[in-house]
Order: sequence, then structure tokens, then C-alpha cells
Amino acid sequence: MPRCALWLDDFYQCEDEDSDDEDERRRVRQRIIARAMFFSGDEGVTLDAQQTMHTDGRSSGKARQPRFGDLASEQKHLQWRHSSLNKQWKLLLHEMADDTRVKGTWSSIEFRKCFGISRPVFDILYVETGKDKKFKDSQWHDGTRGIPSQPLIQKVAGAMSMLTNDLTAKIAGQLSGVGKSTMQAFFPKWMLWLRETQSLKHIYLPEGAHLRKTMMCYAKLGFPGAMCSTDGVHVLWAKCPSAWKWIHIGEKKSPSRVYNISVGPNTEIFYVPDASFPGRTNDKTGARTHKLLLGLQERTLYSDVSFDLYNEKGEQFKEYGPYSLTDGGYHHWRSMQFPSKHATPFTTKALQSKRLESVRKDSECAFGRSLKGRCRMLAGKVRIFDLRTLDACVHVACMLHNMQLRHDELDTIGHEEKHWIQPNFDIDNVRMARRDANEADRHEGFEPEDRAERDPGWSALRDKLVTHWPQLNYPLLPQTPAQPPLPHQLGP
Repeated sequence: MPRCALWLDDFYQCEDEDSDDEDERRRVRQRIIARAMFFSGDEGVTLDAQQTMHTDGRSSGKARQPRFGDLASEQKHLQWRHSSLNKQWKLLLHEMADDTRVKGTWSSIEFRKCFGISRPVFDILYVETGKDKKFKDSQWHDGTRGIPSQPLIQKVAGAMSMLTNDLTAKIAGQLSGVGKSTMQAFFPKWMLWLRETQSLKHIYLPEGAHLRKTMMCYAKLGFPGAMCSTDGVHVLWAKCPSAWKWIHIGEKKSPSRVYNISVGPNTEIFYVPDASFPGRTNDKTGARTHKLLLGLQERTLYSDVSFDLYNEKGEQFKEYGPYSLTDGGYHHWRSMQFPSKHATPFTTKALQSKRLESVRKDSECAFGRSLKGRCRMLAGKVRIFDLRTLDACVHVACMLHNMQLRHDELDTIGHEEKHWIQPNFDIDNVRMARRDANEADRHEGFEPEDRAERDPGWSALRDKLVTHWPQLNYPLLPQTPAQPPLPHQLGP
């Protein structure tokens, strides 16, 4: 029986019932007639009938969206929900969904521009989210009345646009067609859920063949035994409580949170700390709670992993225990090797330090080009009140970076011999020769006093790496003429 006929039966039944309230009976009749005319597609439906339907039979009051219950039409509901969706998003999410999964097509490129990730990665997030009962769509045939929950795919798309394009909840709600209040409630809930259930699936330490190939990449770059690069990244926090600002304002001159993140040679993120630190905290404090750096230092992680080095005679020997490349702001621990600030120019130690400064830039590239470049929310001042949600956004951004990197097959660059080419040493020599030997030249024994913890194993491993450097057959610079001694090098 047509749906309109069912509503007419309700209309006649309402006429047979005895009711003392004539106004109530009139409102019921008007609501039934309006719904029948609207869903039957009658072009003769009047404006008064539409207003009556949207106000649920009331003659006055704020108009609202039509109520859907047991008699709701699925097709009409989809048409109404899609009509409020942005036209470009409607094409990418629904009408051209299959085309967006084909690499290189216009729709796949536009999808990545809109949401920061490719469609296959988006589908993984959408499917995994739909498996959880608290996110699953439940608007069809559930026997309840009232406006049903919004489609999950549009809520996920809105949340991704907030993270990757730094949109407000109002704009993301308008583009996705689910509304501002829905996005305000869904975004933090979804971020926390992704961190708790999905982040560990995509952010993990290398093991087995993955670890060997990672260390092989660093060995070819001149640093055998290195397994990652570690550095701190600041995320500005615009909604920092005023009582906390004194400890959150550091070098960025604005409240921020610091995350000491370890990445591989292909910017693949290996470790993200569970908790962040205020912006005034330095890297030395963060290293004391960094599980990866502590595990390498205390030999509780990768203690049986060995790598080959050369001594002064050119003989090869084995060293156990990998390490991380860092900058000069960390402790003098064996597990953290950083460039030497006071090496005499054009010496082996200076050349080794110069190469280390270049090799450890993979962490900077991961933070700037990939992490904050993909998730624009983290590039500016984050407008989030809850600190747990802010930490979850950073974890999710790192997770999305790894997922997209592996989907693009960029995480295996350097794992094969064909990926390497012979460098042009002539250009390197010209670049290095331009440096003035007299600029900031200090004697090698000078070491400034600081509060860094000093481990005897740090200097021992550094000396071994410096001794290993000439055995790689890297050509040194031409001999420079002897320079007059500097004032601080002269005796009394």
C-alpha cells in the first residue's frame, strides 16, 4: 500500500476518535495532510502546508527539520541530507567515490587536496570507525522517532577537514552538512578514540628486517649504528589557561607544548611520547622520559644489535647497541650523538659533524613538510581547550603521516641498492671551501659548561665514529694554508 494511503487511514481514524480538544484534532489533520502531500511529490503543496509540516502541526514557533520515524522514506532522507552537503564534497564522497580510489585521476587528486589523505587511507579510517558501536550509523528501522544521527562518512570527512585544513567546527559542519554542534561533539571524541585504538597499529618501533634496512640507510650516509633521528617540535596552544602561561611560554614567545618525536631516514615516525611537556621545557628534560632514548641508553632495547666500524688501522670490528641522531640540546649520552660545536675547521671531526647536521634533517622534514604541512591545524595556534584532545591530535597526525607514507610506498626508499647514486664530491668541496677558516675558529679542547648529563660512552662512541669516517673513502678538502694563531690560542 502506498505510504500516502497509510497516512490517509490515520487521517480518517483521527476523524472517528472523540476528542474534546478541537484545536488538537485540527493540528493532527494538518500535519498528516502536509506529510502526505510532501512525500507523495504533489506539486500543489502550498507554503502553508510546508510550514505546517516543518512546525509539526503547530501554528507558531521556530521551524525545524522534518521528523523521521517508522514511516520515514530512506530515499527522501538521503536526498535531504545530500542536498545540505557541499557540492564538491558530494562528488568526491558519493557520486565519484570509485574514481577517487584510482591513483592519478582528477578526483583522487582533488580528494587529497580536500582532506589531506588519499581515498584508500580515508576508507580505512571510515571502516574502522564504523565497527565501533558508539560511531555506527543507527538511523534505519530502529523504531525511534526524531531526527536520526548524521551519516558517519560525512562526520569523518568534516573531522578530517578540521585537522588537515584548520577549519572551525562551524565551517566544517556547513561543508559536511552535519551542523556545527555535531562537529564540536564528534571531533574530540573521534580524536581520542583514534589515539587509543588505532595509533599503535601504525606508529611502532622497527624490528627485524625493517630495523636492518633502516640502519643500512644511515650506514650508507656515514653513520653506522644509527637507527633514528630525534628532535622536539613545538605546537602552539592558543587556548592555554592563563594560570599555566608562565610555564608554557618558551622560545616561541607564545604558549606551546613540546613533543620529542623519533623518525627514520624516510621521515617514518617510530615513536611519539605519551605525554607532552610545556613549551619552556628543554630537550634534556624530555629525554629523561623518552622511552626509546632511555631504552637505548640503559641497553633494554636493541642491546643485541651490532654494526661494523673501522679502527685507525682500517680493521673492521663490531659495536653493539644502536643510537639516535640529535641536535646539541640533548644530554651527552651514548644513545644520542650530535654534531660537535667546537671542532677545528676542515678536520675529520668537523667534516663528520657537518654531515651529521645534514643527515639528521629528516626529523625537521617530518615535522615541517609532512606533519604540519599535512595537518594545518598544528601549523598555527591550536584552538583546543582540552590538553588530552591536543595530545590526541598530534598522535593522529603522526598516524596519518605514516599511513599515507606507506600507501605511497615512500617508506622503503633507500632499502635497495638501486636507490643510491654516487655523490658529486666536487660540488661538496667547492661548497665547503667557501667557508672562512677564521670565522668562529676555536681550539678543540674548549668545552662550555652546561647542565647536560655526561656519559663516558658518548665521547667513546663519537671518537669511534670519527675514526671510522676516513675509511669511507670520502675525499677531504684540499690543504689550506696555515693560519696565524688566534688571540685565545696565544700564551700569556
